Amino acid sequence: MTPLRTSAALLMALASLVPAAAQANDSEYASYSGVPTPIENADVSMKYEEIVFTHSAQGWRVDATYRFKNTLKTKTSLKMGYPEIQGMNEEEHFEGLKTWVRGKPVGIETRTSAQIAKPWEGYELGRVHLFSVDFEPEETLEVKHTFVMKGGSSVAMACEREISYITRTGRLWKGKIGTARFVVNMDHVPDGLSFPPGYTMKSYENVVVKEGVSSGVKIVFEMKDWVPKADFNLILMSTCGSESSLATYYTRSACPLEELYEPVQARLKKTEKLTQAQAQERAAGEAQALKGFSGAQLRLCRNMVYAKYGYSFKDPKLNKVFYSHKPGALAHYPPHMCAGRKDLAQLVEEGVCRKQPVVMYMPRASYTPRLLSKHEAMYVRIILEQEKARAQRARAKGSERE
Repeated sequence: MTPLRTSAALLMALASLVPAAAQANDSEYASYSGVPTPIENADVSMKYEEIVFTHSAQGWRVDATYRFKNTLKTKTSLKMGYPEIQGMNEEEHFEGLKTWVRGKPVGIETRTSAQIAKPWEGYELGRVHLFSVDFEPEETLEVKHTFVMKGGSSVAMACEREISYITRTGRLWKGKIGTARFVVNMDHVPDGLSFPPGYTMKSYENVVVKEGVSSGVKIVFEMKDWVPKADFNLILMSTCGSESSLATYYTRSACPLEELYEPVQARLKKTEKLTQAQAQERAAGEAQALKGFSGAQLRLCRNMVYAKYGYSFKDPKLNKVFYSHKPGALAHYPPHMCAGRKDLAQLVEEGVCRKQPVVMYMPRASYTPRLLSKHEAMYVRIILEQEKARAQRARAKGSERE
């Protein structure tokens, strides 16, 4: 994956998942911003923060809510700064940035990086949005921001999306952060995810976005009495293409994602009933596409679709294959490039592999067949038909020998 700078504010790099039969490449979208930070005063504590990332047609909507408490028994005023760290495309900025204090909109003063540097020394600031807040003695008040983030694009070598919320500047507020929540509403279901130590994943829930078309996931992280020691960096991994496919991690071999892309699309587009000759021709073409895959491989690849959404298998061997990794346990990332490598020590030294909490497939109560897209359901159907056809041929040969 193309490395991205870590900053003292909010960095979001999101790569759009493309079908396996396309180029198996992602587009990364990067924008940078961050937690409101005190410019003039540190007598205020952060009692609560919740950052919600939601994908939309315009980009990624960010809804941020903070509650701050004046720890003094006297009134106090301070200026807060909400930064944009310079991204991959210097011309990209927030869109529709709005700020409320105590539920009322407030005016924002925007400055450039040349006009203000602290407390973001060492980071390439784009713009800083400043607003003033007046506290009553020992008052707790709420600050809200909402905006849409867009950015430039680049090519990544793996199918990944990366969302980072830079939390270290939260230490500039007085004391610990009472509660910190990060909610990510994704428009697809990842095959795995990774995040830094010090963050607790509270929940992971499947969501049907559009039945038969796409499913998503809602991921919630929550920490209490928290001191951010590392920035929140959520990497969501997706299977796409053979070279970077996570299928190699789960099944120890590639899956026919590319081989079956066109056959699946052809079946989904076909509306009229096939003649017997046409059906036989289609089956022969699909059999040829799967010729290089063993029966064991096809069974794992077929069930990998269900494992992605958390189906609990009746076969304990399948549960062991797909669900053996304890969610959040330390593992070398990225798993499909690092697991089982004899040269792992060298890869770690080179920075290719790094050990951090990883969540792979896991059984989930939110599973339902409605989560599968039509493409996935047809992919499973074709493989199952070919498995049955192979079994029939094997039985026929056996009877001939008898």
